[in-house]
Amino acid sequence: MSRSKFQREEFDWLLLGSYLALVIMGLLMIYATTYHDVAGTSMWAIDSAFGRQFIWSIISLFAVGVLVNIDWSFWNTLSIPLYILGLLTLLILLVVGTEINGAKSWLILGPLSLQPSELVKVSTAIYSASLLSSIRIRLDQWQSQVQLLLVMAAPAVLIILQPDPGSALTFGSLLIAFYRKGMPTSYYIIAAATFLTLILSMTLGFYVVSAGIFLLGLFALLDLDQSRTTIALVGITLLLANILAHRYNLMRYAVVLDISICLGAAVFFGQRKPLVAKASILGGLTTLAGLSYVTSYAFENILKPHQQDRINVWLKPSACD
Repeated sequence: MSRSKFQREEFDWLLLGSYLALVIMGLLMIYATTYHDVAGTSMWAIDSAFGRQFIWSIISLFAVGVLVNIDWSFWNTLSIPLYILGLLTLLILLVVGTEINGAKSWLILGPLSLQPSELVKVSTAIYSASLLSSIRIRLDQWQSQVQLLLVMAAPAVLIILQPDPGSALTFGSLLIAFYRKGMPTSYYIIAAATFLTLILSMTLGFYVVSAGIFLLGLFALLDLDQSRTTIALVGITLLLANILAHRYNLMRYAVVLDISICLGAAVFFGQRKPLVAKASILGGLTTLAGLSYVTSYAFENILKPHQQDRINVWLKPSACD
């Protein structure tokens, strides 16, 4: 029986349902933000933002019906050429792309304008799916893990260089598929810590985030079999000290205090932890703190106001104009 036929028992209805839910949410958000611009006219009018988006949503549903009936081997064969073509397009874009709203994200071809990053998202997903279905890819082996992560990271880095970090973030959704196929959980713990550091650094700033990082790191360095009362008292005391430091704009000194206490805990406490483990914990804390500094600095000093607003609309709506 051909695998290209649309069959009820083979079709991923959960995926289709998730897609439809996202489309409906997007339409509602467009309507909620533009309804005042079309007062007195029908929201279904083709010259309204909602009407245009609704038409494209219907077209996309027909496209889904066509694409699912194309044999999977067709996409498997084209996966590598499409992926390479996408990367080459992003490289060309950095040189000859047209800058709009501070990012070289567009190619202008006569009367047509094209945003290659949107097409590269599709080609990267197709190539990732091809790799995941290959018998050569085993996610219990580090070589396969690195290969998949590089496939995901390469276009994301090129898009960040435009710079268009918002579009680059969407490539992270591939991690869900990787996890489902067996990518180690430890990678996702690291990714979650990195993501939280990025987000919190743009909202709370470097000093507050770094203080939190080293406070949490302190408990990782201590032995859990030590007096819980002692650990609790140390934690509460440091937390209160950091709150007071934040209140009186002394967070830089609080961070120095937290770092010193973490180093002291690594040297004088937690004797049952191997030296390698303590070094790894300190290295991880330092890396996250460094990431927090770079993120906070880039957000405040490198990103342009309109790029900051794209992020603030989600993280700090009150900071938007």
